[in-house]
Amino acid sequence: MFMWLEPEENKKLAASKVLWGVASLLGARQLFTVVVVVIVVVVVVVVVVVLVVLVVVVVLVVHVVVVLVVVVVVVVTIDLILFNMPPAFRSRYHPTQ
Repeated sequence: MFMWLEPEENKKLAASKVLWGVASLLGARQLFTVVVVVIVVVVVVVVVVVLVVLVVVVVLVVHVVVVLVVVVVVVVTIDLILFNMPPAFRSRYHPTQ
C-alpha cells in the first residue's frame, strides 16, 4: 500500500482505514454494536475451544487410567495363578520361586 512503511505498519494502516470506512458507513453507535458482537463471538469461540480441549484431555486421561488398571489386574491375576500352581509348574513357569 505505502512503500515507505514497514509491512506491519502497512497492515495496521489498512486495518484502521477499514475500521474508519465501516464507522463512516454505519455510524458510531452501530460500529460499537458490531465491535461488541465481534468480541462476544470471539470470547464464545475461545471458551468452546478450551472446553473441547479439556474434554479431550479428560477422556484421554480416563482411557490411560483404565488401560493401566486393566494391565495391573491382568498381571496380578496371572501372578496369582502362577503362584497357586503346584511346585512343579511353579518352577517351570515362575523360575524365581
